[in-house]
Amino acid sequence: MKYAIVSDIHGNLEAFKAALDSIREEECEKLICLGDVIGYGANPVECLELARDQCDVILMGNHDAAAAGETSTDNFTLRAQLSTEWTRKQLKPEHLDAIRALPYTWNTSSIFTVHASPYEPKEWHYVLNTAYSDEAFDCFEEFICFVGHSHVPALFSASHEHTGIMEAGELDLSADDRYIVNVGSVGQPRDGDPRLSYCLYDSRRKTIEICRVEYDVETASNKILDVGLPDELAKRLFFGM
Repeated sequence: MKYAIVSDIHGNLEAFKAALDSIREEECEKLICLGDVIGYGANPVECLELARDQCDVILMGNHDAAAAGETSTDNFTLRAQLSTEWTRKQLKPEHLDAIRALPYTWNTSSIFTVHASPYEPKEWHYVLNTAYSDEAFDCFEEFICFVGHSHVPALFSASHEHTGIMEAGELDLSADDRYIVNVGSVGQPRDGDPRLSYCLYDSRRKTIEICRVEYDVETASNKILDVGLPDELAKRLFFGM
């Protein structure tokens, strides 16, 4: 089966629509969203409704949970706290109910998915290096795990053959290894590349591919400024930081 996996849309409607256009060309059989559909961007309602319409699976992200009152914002930056407060005010009760119903993990016999880390999914840990990945590998049994949260595409293997940031392009996986793949961010890339990021996974061929796609950054940035969210949230889109 061919999967498309997206994460961290963060209310960026322009990026999300561009990602969906690209994914349609790939003729994927299932679309999975790893969470953080909202937060930071100016179109939380539109992105949430589009995700519910287009995605086969949507997981809970920390910004989703924060907007719905399911997790604390104590560890958020001031910009993130202000964004969460603004986002919450845009959502109707039915949106909040839909968010609260989202699962924290989803899996098949060979795939495990979670927003942050398989280790304590509700605590929003990062998988940033082999120490974190080794801890995470102990918490799932499937062949491959897809995560988001850091906004940086990365690949970790149980054998340590692959460790760290992943560039765009396709990679063959070994059936004798196990993997954790960070799919990057659709709406808030933070690896120095402003293009949106998502991942393709072909379970038959055992391949993964990080896809980078340009989108209308200027419109997305201006919308953030127009609604009065912090300037930095708009400026960073141009630099992927």
